Amino acid sequence: MTTKSKSDYKIIDWDEKACEEKPLRLTRVISNWEFSGSMQGKGYAQLLIAYTKYNAESPMESIASYVGLIRFDGILDGEKGSFVLSDIGSFLDSTASGKLQIVKGSGSHQLKNISGHGSYKAKGRETPSLQLEYSL
Repeated sequence: MTTKSKSDYKIIDWDEKACEEKPLRLTRVISNWEFSGSMQGKGYAQLLIAYTKYNAESPMESIASYVGLIRFDGILDGEKGSFVLSDIGSFLDSTASGKLQIVKGSGSHQLKNISGHGSYKAKGRETPSLQLEYSL
């Protein structure tokens, strides 16, 4: 049985370091998140970002593509455990959007057999939300 869920998330910290500046800016991010809604708990993310347009003075005008992994640890719709999401996304027009895939075999405890996929969109300073479709 597939379950659909929706959660909000908040980025607690964002540590972005440049790996390369030319011919385009490449960075690595380590970040901690908090989830509320269907997902209640904490997240730890590592992302690699390629900026095709970078604006240090006005970061919301930047354009980028990124890949990463997000480890969730907490409760999903009443089931406790952890799992990892792979994230492929982009940042354009002040909006981060991406596709998520639950990494096979990454679940623990009551979420041990989790599988599924999802997406998210975070526009400007609005509260970002994440949708998951999953099976246990």
